[in-house]
Amino acid sequence: MSKRMTLKAWLTLLILGFAVSLSAEAELKVEITQNSKVIPIYDVLEITFHHEGRYENPFFDVTIEVTFTSPGGKKVHVGGFFYGSSEKPRIKVYRKNGRRKVEYIFGKHDLWKARFAPWELGRWRYTYTFSNVKGERVTGEGGFTYVEDAFPLEPEEWQDKDGDLIGDNLDADDNGDGIGDDENHNGIPDYQEMDFDGDGVPRARAVPWDAFPFDPKEWRDTDGDGIGDNADVDDDGDGWSDDEERRAGTDPLNRLSFPQTKDH
Repeated sequence: MSKRMTLKAWLTLLILGFAVSLSAEAELKVEITQNSKVIPIYDVLEITFHHEGRYENPFFDVTIEVTFTSPGGKKVHVGGFFYGSSEKPRIKVYRKNGRRKVEYIFGKHDLWKARFAPWELGRWRYTYTFSNVKGERVTGEGGFTYVEDAFPLEPEEWQDKDGDLIGDNLDADDNGDGIGDDENHNGIPDYQEMDFDGDGVPRARAVPWDAFPFDPKEWRDTDGDGIGDNADVDDDGDGWSDDEERRAGTDPLNRLSFPQTKDH
């Protein structure tokens, strides 16, 4: 009887442990994106891991392992790294020893990345594991195509699928089948669509128009630095952060309006 109870107890513990393990993996939520599905020659693939967990040390409490498989079957292992925050920082300005100091304080630490420079043209695949010190983990897979740059002098173009000398980013019909492309599969040809990313700001025929037509989180770039205003800590590029200007009562979207102090 005692042996049966012992065996039963062990089986119960094993089942509970397995259930807890499955539960931990299910609860770990990680959003994975990559910079492009097509990587031009000499460019780098960047995978972003967005995770809302709280860690004492985000540099070491999270481990990312990515295994890339080349078109020829060779496997390469790459680690990830902590990148920072998806939110604008809170900027603290103070004086120390008579000098003005600026400290950037991030409310969350939720971004990790992995980068990889391929060398073989063709279709690459990868698998990843995102795990933490709590024993939680999530796995997944993805891929990209490494191609020769058909437009080496044009930074916005690199591929021309139908050979019509119009880069695919500009081409309304990438494959030359006579039917307009519909990348977001909503039934509207991309060349007719005024709000491709669905952020409510049209990319043309309106003022202001969408400065980032393929990014639903951005639409305006006041200072033209290539960083959307939602992510930019200094929208007008006058050297004063948006938070500093709001506290001073100046306009963070006007580079001619900024705080007047002697120590800046």
